[in-house]
Amino acid sequence: LTIDLKEPSNGGTAYAQIVFSRGEALQVIHDATRLSTAAALATTLYTAAVADETVVTIEIDVIAYVVATGATAVFTRRARVKGLSGAASIVGTVQTIGADDIDAGAATATCTIDVSGATWRIRIVGIAATDITWGCAEIRTQLLAS
Repeated sequence: LTIDLKEPSNGGTAYAQIVFSRGEALQVIHDATRLSTAAALATTLYTAAVADETVVTIEIDVIAYVVATGATAVFTRRARVKGLSGAASIVGTVQTIGADDIDAGAATATCTIDVSGATWRIRIVGIAATDITWGCAEIRTQLLAS
């Protein structure tokens, strides 16, 4: 069993990463991420590559904090993603765990998990002309099949 504390390799959006592993075949990875938005545009909060012949289970908690009013939104999502032939794909559907907890002042903020190429992403949409600070805790279990 190996435990590594390290800087994440996802382009610098994450603040911390802990990797628990049993060789290269099975890993449990914890990440923490923070980002600010000021528009109602789809933005990537976090992204990670999915290697070929790999299955990843992702669980995220995302918090949005509206700076001017203190309104908040909390989203919990779970997804399974597999990598095959250089492409990532979602297995089944992205699940909402419990009910989203959203104040009226943050009602149009959204969060989901999707894939693009060989990566999976946490995608958020803020609110037009509104400063929002986003935080995310992500846990993923990945199994390399070969």
